[in-house]
This record gives sequence, structure tokens and C-alpha cells, in this order.
Amino acid sequence: MAPAPSSRVTPRTLTGFPEWLPAKRARELAWIQTIGEVFERFGFPNIETPVLEYSEILLAKGGEESDRQIYRFMRGQRDVALPFDLTIPLARYVAQHEAKLSFPFRRYQIQRVCRGESAQIKRGRFRMFYQCDVDVIGSKSSLVDAEIVAVIYEVFKALGLQDYVVRVNNRKLLSAVYGGWGISEPARVLRVMDKLEKMPRAKLAAELQGLGIEAGLADKLFALAGLRGRPEPVLAAVRELAGEPSEALEAALAELEALGRDLDAFGVPEAACELDISIARGLDYYTGTVYETALRSHPDIGSICSGGRYDDLASYYTKTALPGVGISIGLSRVFDRLYEAGVVAPGRASPAQVMVARLGEPAASISLAAQLRAAGLACELFPDARRLKHQLKYAQRQGIRFVALMGENELAAGEVAVRDLAAGSQEKIPQSACAAWLQTRMAVEG
Repeated sequence: MAPAPSSRVTPRTLTGFPEWLPAKRARELAWIQTIGEVFERFGFPNIETPVLEYSEILLAKGGEESDRQIYRFMRGQRDVALPFDLTIPLARYVAQHEAKLSFPFRRYQIQRVCRGESAQIKRGRFRMFYQCDVDVIGSKSSLVDAEIVAVIYEVFKALGLQDYVVRVNNRKLLSAVYGGWGISEPARVLRVMDKLEKMPRAKLAAELQGLGIEAGLADKLFALAGLRGRPEPVLAAVRELAGEPSEALEAALAELEALGRDLDAFGVPEAACELDISIARGLDYYTGTVYETALRSHPDIGSICSGGRYDDLASYYTKTALPGVGISIGLSRVFDRLYEAGVVAPGRASPAQVMVARLGEPAASISLAAQLRAAGLACELFPDARRLKHQLKYAQRQGIRFVALMGENELAAGEVAVRDLAAGSQEKIPQSACAAWLQTRMAVEG
């Protein structure tokens, strides 16, 4: 036995860098698989980009703000960083492989990213987290804007989430109304109004005043941001509040009207999506439709899914204009909060469908485990010849329902005793038929 070290290192992880125990990780993996399956059902192929990028790639658009968010370091002579989202790596990917891609280019990614900001674990805000992104690049069709909402609706339905709403707006509408009101720097005002749910109205009014927005105009901005619901009544209220009509305003209203019709055609129910004029998305590269998704039952979580339309994804990396639209699900945030709240049940600690117990010499158990695996069953072989009670308890704790036993009597008769831990029953099956019996039992009982 090796001597104990004179000093031990305390096992710990960095704050905001989560790791789950097997039962929680199993459920997270099930979510990832489900989300990927829905994305692929809509024709989105999967790509994966590197976990390290050149810093100049990640900083090309965001500058100092992005620099504060990334984990950046020197590796030899290379200045590299961990991506803080998947949009910038996508822009680099499309620009780099442009000649080999077919447009409109659709893709989904489910990867971890790292963001150097304050961790708020109780709110599900981590420094390392999974993002699940879908984007369509190279299409200006508003049909795609509606299809993105349909994708999110199908994802959440597949995950069993119901109490949510996708809130949709259009930056063109806000710019048109703001322009009609004489606001000369709409982008700066949009960034302030994007904080509406996070800051008191009085504080926002003070920020607006700092931008030259008087109290009367600020009241109109807040009234506009308060409009939400089905497109028809909301857009009618926008027309009335906007005042003098303009070509830009009518074009934006037409886009939102078309979006509403397409959402109906896609079968997205009213309860799952609403027009919300308060949604601005402070990032400047959004130029059209914008999305924010929230859980009604857990409003403190904040946005769990957001995105929008952009005129030019990759202008920093290519001369080709690449319009597109996309959305990102903050998987780690919503999964962790719902799991800890008991809304999402744990998975099984082991993926094994059956465990072969170790009774006596191992040869027969090894042979049976190989037979079951060859038949396509996930099978765990217990390695130690410990008491059967201990082995059964282990299988139960791992969530393994079936345990295959081959003692002296079973070996002599060419049989396997299969114990169903859930039902509390046991049956003896010919060894040659054991795999087929288990497959039938699992198929019948799901």
C-alpha cells in the first residue's frame, strides 16, 4: 500500500464550471440527443467548431466588450482564446469554407462555450455552459424567421416543456418608429430599452435623459414597449402610437404580419408565441426579427432562448454578404434550474439495461455478458464475487432493472435466472434465448 502523501490537494472545481453526477448527466445527455433529433428533423446538419480560436477571430466584432468575456492566453507564439458563443465561430466557419458550402446553408451546433463573467449559480448562469444553436445563412425569406420559431416549439414540446413563450419583435419596426419620433441614435436607445426587465423604469428614464430623450418621449417609448400579444391588435396599436406613417414603418409592419401568417401555417399555437414590442436585443448585429424565450413558471431564470435576423453574418471575415437568422438555446441554464426544482427527473446512473452478476468463477458470466452485448443490449458485468445481496443493491442504485444470474444450478441446466428488480420477480430462461427474452420484455414494458 502506497504511503499517504504529506500534503493533499483539495479536490474542487472553478466556480461556474459545472460537472454533474451520472444520473444528472444522463438526463442532460438525453436532452442533448432530443434537441439534436428535432434540429435534424427540420433538415439542419450538425457541425462542430474548435474549442480554441485565434483571439483576433473572436475579437473582430466585439472589441473590448468581447475581450472582457473571453478566456484568453498565449500558447507559444499564438494568441488564442475559448469561444464565448457559437455565432462568431459560425461566421468564421462560413467565411473559411464558403466555396464548399451550399446556400442557404443550414447548421446546428451543440457545444460548450466559456464566458468570463460573474457566475450566478442559483440563477443558472455559468461560466462554462452548453449552447444549442440553429442558423440559416444566405436567405432573406421571412418564412425562415417563422420556421425558427417552429423549431423551438417542437424542441420544447419534445422536452416536455409547456409553460413558456417565445416573444418576437422586429428591430426594423423599432427603428422606424424611433425615426418617426425624431430619435437620431436609435441603436443607443435600443440598448437602453433592452434592459427594461432588468432595471427600474426610473433608472432607465434617467439613462434616456442622458441620451437627450425628454420625459414625454420617454413615456411614449415605455408605452410602445408595453405592447404585447397577438400580431393583429398589437400592430394596430403600434400604428396608432407611431403617428405619421412612413415607408419604413409600413415595411416593418408588413414583415411582422407575414410572420404571423407563417407561424399559423407552421402550426405554432398562440400560447407558445407572442409579439412583444419590448424585445430589442441589445446586440447591434441584429437587424430584423428578434426572439426572446422565457419560462412563465420560472421568470427569474431570464431568457432561455434568444436570437434574431442579421444582414451580414461574416463581414469581418469575407466580402460576401451573408444574411441569415438564428436562435440559441441556453441549455445549461434551463436544464440545471428545472432539474434542481424537480421538474426534470434524474436519469439512470448507468446506461446498462441488464447486469450480469458474478457468481463463482467468471468465465460463464463473461460469456453471457458478451452474448447479450452481441445482441445489442447494454450490459454491465459486475467484476467482484461479492454477496448477491450487495450486487443486487448496486444494480438498484444504478437504475439497472434486470440482473442475470448463473449459479451452479443454472449452469448445469443451461439456463439463466433473470431477476426483474422493478417487479420483484424472477424467471429462468434457456441461456440461448436470454437476449431475445430480455428484448421482448423491454419492448412490451417500454
